[in-house]
Amino acid sequence: MKRKTARPAFWRNNAAKQAQRRYLKDGKTQRDRTEEAEKATAEVFAICILAALYDKYGVGESRLNKVADATNELAMKYEAIKNGPPRILNGKKVAPYQAAECMLDEKTRGYFPEGFVLPAYKMPRKSEVVKLAAQRAAAARVARLYAYGVHTALGFGAERIKATMLEAAENYRQFRDATDTGDYYGYAILAKKMSQIIHADCDVVEEGEEKPIFGNAIY
Repeated sequence: MKRKTARPAFWRNNAAKQAQRRYLKDGKTQRDRTEEAEKATAEVFAICILAALYDKYGVGESRLNKVADATNELAMKYEAIKNGPPRILNGKKVAPYQAAECMLDEKTRGYFPEGFVLPAYKMPRKSEVVKLAAQRAAAARVARLYAYGVHTALGFGAERIKATMLEAAENYRQFRDATDTGDYYGYAILAKKMSQIIHADCDVVEEGEEKPIFGNAIY
Protein backbone atom coordinates (compact mmCIF):
# COMPACT_ATOMS: atom_id res chain seq x y z
CA MET A 1 0.00 0.00 0.00
CA LYS A 2 1.29 3.42 -0.91
CA ARG A 3 2.18 5.39 2.16
CA LYS A 4 0.43 8.70 2.60
CA THR A 5 2.72 11.64 2.97
CA ALA A 6 1.59 13.80 5.83
CA ARG A 7 1.73 17.48 5.05
CA PRO A 8 2.08 19.65 8.15
CA ALA A 9 -0.93 21.81 8.97
CA PHE A 10 1.29 24.86 9.26
CA TRP A 11 2.32 24.45 5.58
CA ARG A 12 -1.29 24.78 4.43
CA ASN A 13 -1.94 27.66 6.80
CA ASN A 14 1.23 29.44 5.72
CA ALA A 15 0.34 29.13 2.00
CA ALA A 16 -3.10 30.58 2.68
CA LYS A 17 -1.61 33.43 4.70
CA GLN A 18 0.87 34.25 1.93
CA ALA A 19 -1.95 34.39 -0.63
CA GLN A 20 -3.91 36.62 1.73
CA ARG A 21 -0.92 38.96 2.22
CA ARG A 22 -0.41 39.25 -1.53
CA TYR A 23 -4.08 40.11 -2.00
CA LEU A 24 -4.08 42.70 0.78
CA LYS A 25 -0.92 44.27 -0.63
CA ASP A 26 -2.39 45.18 -4.04
CA GLY A 27 -6.02 43.99 -4.03
CA LYS A 28 -5.33 41.36 -6.72
CA THR A 29 -6.01 37.66 -6.64
CA GLN A 30 -3.59 35.08 -8.05
CA ARG A 31 -5.88 34.80 -11.08
CA ASP A 32 -5.68 38.59 -11.63
CA ARG A 33 -1.88 38.46 -11.55
CA THR A 34 -1.80 35.48 -13.90
CA GLU A 35 -4.08 37.22 -16.41
CA GLU A 36 -1.97 40.40 -16.26
CA ALA A 37 1.22 38.40 -16.83
CA GLU A 38 -0.42 36.57 -19.74
CA LYS A 39 -1.51 39.84 -21.39
CA ALA A 40 1.89 41.50 -20.87
CA THR A 41 3.70 38.48 -22.34
CA ALA A 42 1.41 38.45 -25.37
CA GLU A 43 2.07 42.14 -26.09
CA VAL A 44 5.82 41.83 -25.63
CA PHE A 45 6.11 38.69 -27.76
CA ALA A 46 4.08 40.33 -30.53
CA ILE A 47 6.68 43.08 -30.72
CA CYS A 48 9.47 40.48 -30.59
CA ILE A 49 7.94 38.87 -33.70
CA LEU A 50 7.66 42.20 -35.54
CA ALA A 51 11.26 43.00 -34.63
CA ALA A 52 12.33 39.60 -35.94
CA LEU A 53 10.60 40.24 -39.28
CA TYR A 54 12.26 43.65 -39.53
CA ASP A 55 15.76 42.45 -38.61
CA LYS A 56 15.82 39.13 -40.45
CA TYR A 57 13.84 39.92 -43.61
CA GLY A 58 13.80 43.70 -43.81
CA VAL A 59 10.00 43.90 -43.51
CA GLY A 60 9.20 47.61 -43.03
CA GLU A 61 6.38 49.51 -41.40
CA SER A 62 3.91 49.32 -44.30
CA ARG A 63 4.13 45.54 -44.67
CA LEU A 64 4.21 45.03 -40.90
CA ASN A 65 0.92 46.92 -40.67
CA LYS A 66 -0.55 44.46 -43.18
CA VAL A 67 0.73 41.58 -41.05
CA ALA A 68 -0.83 43.16 -37.94
CA ASP A 69 -4.15 43.72 -39.75
CA ALA A 70 -4.39 40.07 -40.88
CA THR A 71 -3.36 38.92 -37.41
CA ASN A 72 -5.93 41.08 -35.64
CA GLU A 73 -8.67 39.89 -37.98
CA LEU A 74 -8.01 36.28 -36.96
CA ALA A 75 -7.59 37.31 -33.31
CA MET A 76 -11.10 38.80 -33.31
CA LYS A 77 -12.51 35.54 -34.72
CA TYR A 78 -10.60 33.64 -32.04
CA GLU A 79 -12.03 35.81 -29.24
CA ALA A 80 -15.56 35.57 -30.67
CA ILE A 81 -15.39 31.76 -30.60
CA LYS A 82 -13.67 31.70 -27.20
CA ASN A 83 -16.38 33.90 -25.65
CA GLY A 84 -19.24 32.21 -27.50
CA PRO A 85 -21.30 29.10 -26.78
CA PRO A 86 -19.94 25.52 -26.84
CA ARG A 87 -19.58 23.98 -30.29
CA ILE A 88 -19.84 20.56 -31.87
CA LEU A 89 -16.56 19.37 -33.40
CA ASN A 90 -16.21 15.90 -34.92
CA GLY A 91 -19.49 14.89 -33.31
CA LYS A 92 -18.40 15.99 -29.82
CA LYS A 93 -19.41 19.00 -27.76
CA VAL A 94 -16.36 21.10 -26.87
CA ALA A 95 -15.85 24.13 -24.68
CA PRO A 96 -15.52 27.55 -26.39
CA TYR A 97 -11.81 27.81 -25.56
CA GLN A 98 -11.11 24.39 -27.10
CA ALA A 99 -13.11 25.35 -30.19
CA ALA A 100 -11.06 28.55 -30.56
CA GLU A 101 -7.80 26.62 -30.22
CA CYS A 102 -8.95 24.06 -32.82
CA MET A 103 -9.81 26.88 -35.24
CA LEU A 104 -6.36 28.41 -34.74
CA ASP A 105 -4.66 25.06 -35.25
CA GLU A 106 -6.60 24.48 -38.45
CA LYS A 107 -5.77 27.93 -39.84
CA THR A 108 -2.02 27.55 -39.23
CA ARG A 109 -1.57 23.85 -39.97
CA GLY A 110 1.09 23.20 -42.56
CA TYR A 111 3.30 26.20 -41.91
CA PHE A 112 3.47 26.82 -38.15
CA PRO A 113 6.36 25.00 -36.44
CA GLU A 114 4.95 22.02 -34.57
CA GLY A 115 5.56 22.02 -30.84
CA PHE A 116 6.69 25.65 -30.70
CA VAL A 117 6.83 26.89 -27.13
CA LEU A 118 8.54 29.84 -25.51
CA PRO A 119 11.56 28.52 -23.59
CA ALA A 120 11.55 28.87 -19.81
CA TYR A 121 14.67 30.93 -19.12
CA LYS A 122 14.63 30.44 -15.38
CA MET A 123 13.38 27.81 -12.97
CA PRO A 124 10.21 29.34 -11.52
CA ARG A 125 9.38 29.34 -7.84
CA LYS A 126 6.46 27.14 -6.84
CA SER A 127 4.22 30.19 -6.56
CA GLU A 128 5.03 31.18 -10.17
CA VAL A 129 4.53 27.85 -11.97
CA VAL A 130 0.94 28.62 -12.99
CA LYS A 131 1.88 32.13 -14.12
CA LEU A 132 4.76 30.83 -16.24
CA ALA A 133 2.51 28.25 -17.90
CA ALA A 134 -0.01 30.99 -18.73
CA GLN A 135 2.75 33.21 -20.15
CA ARG A 136 4.08 30.43 -22.38
CA ALA A 137 0.57 29.59 -23.57
CA ALA A 138 -0.04 33.27 -24.38
CA ALA A 139 3.20 33.46 -26.38
CA ALA A 140 2.34 30.28 -28.31
CA ARG A 141 -1.10 31.69 -29.16
CA VAL A 142 0.36 35.01 -30.32
CA ALA A 143 2.94 33.11 -32.37
CA ARG A 144 0.21 31.18 -34.21
CA LEU A 145 -1.87 34.32 -34.78
CA TYR A 146 1.13 36.16 -36.22
CA ALA A 147 2.15 33.12 -38.26
CA TYR A 148 -1.24 33.41 -39.93
CA GLY A 149 -0.72 37.16 -40.44
CA VAL A 150 2.75 36.63 -41.92
CA HIS A 151 1.56 33.80 -44.17
CA THR A 152 -1.47 35.79 -45.34
CA ALA A 153 0.16 39.21 -45.79
CA LEU A 154 3.67 38.22 -46.89
CA GLY A 155 3.21 34.72 -48.28
CA PHE A 156 5.87 33.25 -45.97
CA GLY A 157 6.05 29.46 -45.86
CA ALA A 158 6.95 27.06 -43.08
CA GLU A 159 10.73 27.56 -43.25
CA ARG A 160 10.66 31.35 -43.00
CA ILE A 161 7.96 31.33 -40.34
CA LYS A 162 9.96 28.89 -38.21
CA ALA A 163 13.06 31.09 -38.57
CA THR A 164 11.01 34.15 -37.60
CA MET A 165 9.66 32.49 -34.45
CA LEU A 166 13.11 31.32 -33.37
CA GLU A 167 14.42 34.87 -33.86
CA ALA A 168 11.44 36.22 -31.88
CA ALA A 169 12.15 33.77 -29.06
CA GLU A 170 15.74 35.04 -28.94
CA ASN A 171 14.44 38.63 -28.84
CA TYR A 172 12.23 37.64 -25.92
CA ARG A 173 15.20 36.04 -24.13
CA GLN A 174 17.11 39.30 -24.44
CA PHE A 175 14.06 41.17 -23.13
CA ARG A 176 13.88 38.86 -20.10
CA ASP A 177 17.61 39.29 -19.44
CA ALA A 178 17.15 43.06 -19.55
CA THR A 179 14.21 42.99 -17.14
CA ASP A 180 16.46 41.44 -14.50
CA THR A 181 17.54 45.01 -13.78
CA GLY A 182 13.94 46.28 -13.76
CA ASP A 183 10.91 46.03 -16.02
CA TYR A 184 11.36 49.50 -17.48
CA TYR A 185 14.78 48.75 -18.98
CA GLY A 186 13.55 45.71 -20.93
CA TYR A 187 10.56 47.63 -22.25
CA ALA A 188 12.77 50.58 -23.20
CA ILE A 189 14.91 48.32 -25.41
CA LEU A 190 11.85 47.05 -27.29
CA ALA A 191 10.46 50.58 -27.55
CA LYS A 192 13.72 51.73 -29.16
CA LYS A 193 13.43 48.93 -31.73
CA MET A 194 9.79 49.83 -32.44
CA SER A 195 10.76 53.49 -32.91
CA GLN A 196 13.32 52.38 -35.49
CA ILE A 197 10.63 50.40 -37.36
CA ILE A 198 7.84 52.99 -37.37
CA HIS A 199 10.14 56.05 -37.69
CA ALA A 200 8.40 57.70 -34.76
CA ASP A 201 8.73 57.82 -30.99
CA CYS A 202 7.49 54.76 -29.14
CA ASP A 203 7.46 55.77 -25.50
CA VAL A 204 7.26 53.48 -22.52
CA VAL A 205 4.43 54.56 -20.25
CA GLU A 206 4.40 53.59 -16.60
CA GLU A 207 1.06 53.71 -14.84
CA GLY A 208 1.36 53.58 -11.08
CA GLU A 209 2.60 50.17 -10.02
CA GLU A 210 1.42 48.41 -13.17
CA LYS A 211 3.73 46.93 -15.77
CA PRO A 212 5.09 49.46 -18.27
CA ILE A 213 3.17 49.69 -21.56
CA PHE A 214 4.07 50.96 -25.02
CA GLY A 215 2.63 54.35 -25.89
CA ASN A 216 2.86 53.83 -29.65
CA ALA A 217 3.43 50.52 -31.45
CA ILE A 218 2.21 48.14 -34.15
CA TYR A 219 0.44 45.02 -32.87
